[in-house]
Amino acid sequence: VQRFVLASSIAAAGCLSRDFLPREMPIPDDYPCEAVDAYGLSKAMVEDIGAYFWRQSPDLDITVVRIGSVLLEDAPPITDDLVAAFPFPFAGAGSIATDDAIRALATMVRRPAGPGCRRVNMVADRIRSSMPTGDFVQMLFGSRAARIDLSHYARARHEYDSAYCTSRI
Repeated sequence: VQRFVLASSIAAAGCLSRDFLPREMPIPDDYPCEAVDAYGLSKAMVEDIGAYFWRQSPDLDITVVRIGSVLLEDAPPITDDLVAAFPFPFAGAGSIATDDAIRALATMVRRPAGPGCRRVNMVADRIRSSMPTGDFVQMLFGSRAARIDLSHYARARHEYDSAYCTSRI
């Protein structure tokens, strides 16, 4: 076996904590583990194990997939009320529809093999929100949002971009 696709989670970045404040946005695929919960930490540890085995055998093809919240296509958009009620509000900033998640995983398995160890955020390229991403982040983090560079979301046609980088997926 030369190819491995490891299921991880955007929780490895730390987004399950109410205290999480991303260092940069969109959150890159290689964002370090800032998880303070066992789930996010366990996902980051699996990512590290994959990287360890690749360092031992550089001819391996390892893709670590940081899967976002998988939602049905008809799930309602994120609103102020949902953010206030959800215990992990930033996790909702990185979601993907069920059908898109299945297609993305199938594509990763079928793509041409090549050595390396790569990490990808598997979320939709657009936030599932009734408000632009910058507004969502400001509502969620309040005054702490001033510490995040949201200029990406101020550019034309990027107002609803995902909170996570999606260029690799």
